[in-house]
Amino acid sequence: MPSSPYTTDSLLPMLRLLPLMPSVQALFSNSDLVNIMDFEMSSKILPMIDNQAEEYFIVPADLVYNQSVRVYSLPVRATADKLRSVSFVDSNDNEIRIPRLRPEDIMSNVNATGLAINPALWGFYLQNDKVVLYLGSFAGTSQAYKFLRLRFVRMPSTLVQEAACGQITAISGNVVTVANLPSTFTTSLTYDIISNSPQMFVSQGDDLTITTITPLVAPAATITFTALPVDQFGNPIPQIGDWVCLAMQSPIPQIPFKPGFQLLLQLSAAKCLEIHGDTQGFNVAMSQAADMKNYFISVITPRVDGNVIRLTTPNSLYGWD
Repeated sequence: MPSSPYTTDSLLPMLRLLPLMPSVQALFSNSDLVNIMDFEMSSKILPMIDNQAEEYFIVPADLVYNQSVRVYSLPVRATADKLRSVSFVDSNDNEIRIPRLRPEDIMSNVNATGLAINPALWGFYLQNDKVVLYLGSFAGTSQAYKFLRLRFVRMPSTLVQEAACGQITAISGNVVTVANLPSTFTTSLTYDIISNSPQMFVSQGDDLTITTITPLVAPAATITFTALPVDQFGNPIPQIGDWVCLAMQSPIPQIPFKPGFQLLLQLSAAKCLEIHGDTQGFNVAMSQAADMKNYFISVITPRVDGNVIRLTTPNSLYGWD
């Protein structure tokens, strides 16, 4: 398959050019540079994107709603166990927002006569890594809700080189053929399928299980999944060119392609100079990164230039102020 312009391997040659001193280039292996890119992405670029509140990395998790269950676990891929919203989904796929409560909100109060007054609120509150529903006087058990929908900030995967993943060359049912089979792949592990396109904020499948691995003419192989994700028409979501990786790994930085990749390279080059002890070079590189950061933020927000987000009171009727 043709080489991908989006992978860490395609970024390494440019990253080696940015710190021009040969002594800096010789100091780091390719694995070191990928680790540096991952550190700069997770410590600087991802918080920068999240702070814009433009719905990047937001994905839904639909948990089957059981009327007798009030405690649900947060998605394991949620960054810092952070949620965007919580809602019920009814039989017609309509969403009913569930407001967040404080633990104090569900406690009874005592009036001047000593009579306990039970709260009439309903909603949810967080308790460590759990969502706890409090429906109060609301007749939630009589509602035909299919799911409890948790929207959350998906944790981007750790960056790895292409050799740690297998690029898909063919798909037949639940069987995919990969161009290379990493030695780390076994049937006892779980896998992600990462899109090989610029729109890579969500993987094509998380924590997938496999049943068999069949080597072909080296280094190719076929991998049989227990089930592949499908769209509403039953077609497999993964595409030829996508990457099969160990869970929580990706050969593609899961940030906006341009100008995000350029900023990632500049920050990584600055980190190389800092590690090398080149204070002057580091300061120059970070000054250039600051300009690139300003442009990057101007590109990612607002995401819809012709539409201003209108703020409303959360409890207002039908969203009117």
